[in-house]
Amino acid sequence: VRLLRSAILDTKVDGSGEGGGGIQALYGSTVVVADCEIAGNSTTGVLCAFEGTHVSLTDSVIRDTKADANGVLGYGIGADVGATLEADGCTIYANTATGISIIDNGTRVWLEDVCVLDTRRKGWGSPGGEATTGYGDGGHGVEVQGGASLVARRCDIGQNRAVGLL
Repeated sequence: VRLLRSAILDTKVDGSGEGGGGIQALYGSTVVVADCEIAGNSTTGVLCAFEGTHVSLTDSVIRDTKADANGVLGYGIGADVGATLEADGCTIYANTATGISIIDNGTRVWLEDVCVLDTRRKGWGSPGGEATTGYGDGGHGVEVQGGASLVARRCDIGQNRAVGLL
């Protein structure tokens, strides 16, 4: 799949609280995204999951991803379960919980000239909501866990509400 000079905006969860992601690359698919805006979606702006799946992001913006109805997720980018993701010249900002989440053994992510900025804690800016204070409440720029690997070059990870790189 190739997505060029396009936008995926404001995807909502369904009646059962499922879905709502901007882009989901799963089960061995390859997705190339260039010069795109992925904004205002629910759960995850870009999800890259499962071994054999590869996503390439170039000169794109992923912003304002919201948590689902249960307050779960809100990731700009999620890479897990052995997938690979490359991002070059992208800006990931104002997402809820985590800008980029990289989880599980075998998951590999390469970032070059990427900005991860202003990730909010869950509840931050929501109607009637207040920023929560627990460490598990997000505000993480980039998370790397469970044997995943990250190579980052010339990146700006800043102004996140809890931690830049975890």
